[in-house]
Amino acid sequence: MRYWKSFLLKRYVAVEHREDTHFLLYIYGVMKIKLLSLYVNTETSSSPLAEVYKLSYDICMQLYTNNCLCKDMCLFLMQSL
Repeated sequence: MRYWKSFLLKRYVAVEHREDTHFLLYIYGVMKIKLLSLYVNTETSSSPLAEVYKLSYDICMQLYTNNCLCKDMCLFLMQSL
């Protein structure tokens, strides 16, 4: 009995993920079309789509640093709860 419950849950999660992926691809397409429609063809300006790609690349290339949780910090967090 327990196996079937976990199987149905996995199936449900897979369906949710598939729907989310389709929705995100739709949003990407709509945003890309809007950015391309804003582009004014001049020699001095770059396209808004290229600017978005550049900013996205810059954000992705930033180094993520995780603050080390020392013993004092953990105690402080526990007390604040």
